[in-house]
Amino acid sequence: MSGFAWRITIKSELHIQREQSRRARLLAAEANFTTLRDVASHRNPRLFSEFLPKGYRLMTLSSVDEALKDRLLDAKLHLGMLITLYDDLADNPRWANSKLLHELYKLPFHSQSIRPLRLNSAERKVVELAKHLADGTFPILTSLPHFGSFAPLLHFDLQQFYNANRYCEMLSRIPSLANTTEGSTYVSHNMGMVIVGMMDLMGTSNLYFSELGEIRSLFVRGQRVGRICNVLTTLGRELSEGDVTNELILGAIQSGYVKPSALGELTKRKLAPFRQELEKERRRLYREISAQRDRIRTFDVRAYVRGLRGLQRLHENMEGVL
Repeated sequence: MSGFAWRITIKSELHIQREQSRRARLLAAEANFTTLRDVASHRNPRLFSEFLPKGYRLMTLSSVDEALKDRLLDAKLHLGMLITLYDDLADNPRWANSKLLHELYKLPFHSQSIRPLRLNSAERKVVELAKHLADGTFPILTSLPHFGSFAPLLHFDLQQFYNANRYCEMLSRIPSLANTTEGSTYVSHNMGMVIVGMMDLMGTSNLYFSELGEIRSLFVRGQRVGRICNVLTTLGRELSEGDVTNELILGAIQSGYVKPSALGELTKRKLAPFRQELEKERRRLYREISAQRDRIRTFDVRAYVRGLRGLQRLHENMEGVL
């Protein structure tokens, strides 16, 4: 075979392999989309098509390198879908599945230890979906300027989210555990806002490492603001689902205002005093975050606060969708 013919043959074979790979990816993506649609069938599609993209854009740090913003947004969207999936498997009575979550918590760092034989076919499809979402989140980060520096923190922050989910699992099984102290400490991590903040820092070339502690304290406060927004605007859905992990419901149970077995008696109006307490906390957090502006040079804290307020409005405008 001539060199020319050999090159044509190789190109043809490569083209076939690429086409087969492309078709395999499309089939896998279609299967994963179907699984996500089935598991999240109670979720409004606008959560994924509108709320997540707008929310992540609002909260993108001003310091992120322009060329990296689209890649980071793609990673965040996959992360947001992953968080939604895990959240529903923890506290939605229809989908709660501790056995499946036990395996999913091994992603992405210990995926080789997942034991699919313990799962049924529907559960294995969910594992494949979770792997797909994790693959769309974490490999993108490895090429970012500060991935190496922050990889241990990424692992830590992801475990914080997993612990929040584990707490929700236990609370759903044992509602008498309800208390706002643990609820506010743990469950805020299921917003994933510290994780995405650190992802943005990975994509920030001009970073003052001496500010890292101050920055993370800001991320934790911002995440708490996000959690309060989520609690206030998802109450209607979570009341209908009997989801005791909503902090307003936690407060009502802890105070003896309602028994876990009588959540059907709760209404938004009855929970108004508990709502006022969270709104008061949110105003305080806005002040504390704004006060950090003179201690952080890496990014514009004023822009971060504007993003948070935009996120609050987005929650409010999409109440009934989330």
